[in-house]
Amino acid sequence: IKFLDTLNGFAGKQSGFTYRTTNGGDNWFTTSLSGRSIFFIDQFTGWITGSASVYKTTDAGNNWLQYNCQTNEQLNSISFGNAETGWTVGQYGTIQKTTDGGITWQNGLEGFSILNFGDANFVNENTGYIVGGLLSIPNPFGFIYKTTNGGNSWNEIYSFSVYFEGIDFINLSTGWVCGTDFESNDYEVSIFKTTDSGTTW
Repeated sequence: IKFLDTLNGFAGKQSGFTYRTTNGGDNWFTTSLSGRSIFFIDQFTGWITGSASVYKTTDAGNNWLQYNCQTNEQLNSISFGNAETGWTVGQYGTIQKTTDGGITWQNGLEGFSILNFGDANFVNENTGYIVGGLLSIPNPFGFIYKTTNGGNSWNEIYSFSVYFEGIDFINLSTGWVCGTDFESNDYEVSIFKTTDSGTTW
């Protein structure tokens, strides 16, 4: 979910629908866009992930242009380190990167095909995190990967018996990750916090 101001906001959903409000969330309506993740770099410029493409707006969501990615997989999350450099991640280890504001996309680092990536969060154009894992019931497993060189390489910094679905950093040091486990056939949410750039959680 992303609000541009006190009235205008967007929300994505795992089913792929994208919703918009123009009255502070009192009412929501379905847009023509199909996407799961929304990211705005400022009040006017934003992106939404589609099934294998990205939509971009430069007028606060009134108009959107579609740009294809170099994948056919479902894209689950999108994040930008600045107005030009961004990443989108998805199923079967998909990582895509843009350096021209989302107009063209290239394959990121490969070798993660057994994983599903649920979320990405970049603090700047060099430092970012990707979370995901293996969603196997009743024994899920989750991983956190970190890059400090703009996605040229990724290092696993944490793993746990939880399928990680979301991550957010407010600065270079402090962030949170959330995930789901399925012990005793119950859906339980776990939240982890770091204050040392992901070294410990």
